[in-house]
Amino acid sequence: MRRLLIAVAVIVAVVMVAGVASAIPFYEEFLGSKTDGKRVNLYEGWEVTFNFDLTALDNQFKVKNRWGNVKQTGTPTVDETGYDPTLYFPPHLAYLTLTAYSVDLAGELARVKTSVMDGDKVLWEGWFWLSFINGPRATIRFDLGDEGLLDYLADGQLGTIVMALDTPWYHFNDFGIEQATLYAEADPVPEPATLLLLGSGLIGLAGIGRRKFNKR
Repeated sequence: MRRLLIAVAVIVAVVMVAGVASAIPFYEEFLGSKTDGKRVNLYEGWEVTFNFDLTALDNQFKVKNRWGNVKQTGTPTVDETGYDPTLYFPPHLAYLTLTAYSVDLAGELARVKTSVMDGDKVLWEGWFWLSFINGPRATIRFDLGDEGLLDYLADGQLGTIVMALDTPWYHFNDFGIEQATLYAEADPVPEPATLLLLGSGLIGLAGIGRRKFNKR
């Protein structure tokens, strides 16, 4: 009987721990793919802002020209959201991926500035070259964990600005973005009943082990 009780207690503990530790994926994507034609073109001085929000639907991206005029807007094409900061721990991993393409399909370089934002606060900023020499597409991928930005995703919101920089000493600087994706995983906060059951199983297991030890 004791062995049976011990086995049951162990099973309950293991099952509950597994349930507590399961991560939930959250995913939001703007624009489209290589085949559906949903994309934005950026010319010198133009920028696109992607307002990712894993807590709500129908947030937007916005394209502005060098004079600040809005040229294009849109909503996510894939919105696997539902993150709630009160129900989930802050994400323990998150990736931001941007797929760019050459507007004129030429084997060239494009000068890019990318900013990661928390509201109006710049969290990270970088200037670099996109290479289309070996093909018409290039990928920009950020590991938010490596950049120390996961804490800023605790509210489920993140802004990303991509700009085509002015390059008067270089050829006409233009490129496009055909896909922008934010992927994150977060662990659910255990419910009180779950914690109570888990604690009861562990206490029962400890009690049984202690009685067995004392009898010896």
